[in-house]
Amino acid sequence: MSRKTPEFKPNYTHIVQDLRRIGLLAGSFFVILIILSFILN
Repeated sequence: MSRKTPEFKPNYTHIVQDLRRIGLLAGSFFVILIILSFILN
C-alpha cells in the first residue's frame, strides 16, 4: 500500500511583507541620516 504524505507548503507571505517593510524603514532612516549630516555640518 502506498500512503500519500501531506505536502508541507508553508505560507511566508507575511514574513516577506515584514522584511520588505523593515528594509524600507532602514533605507529611509539611512537616507535621512545622510541628509542630516550634510545639513548639520
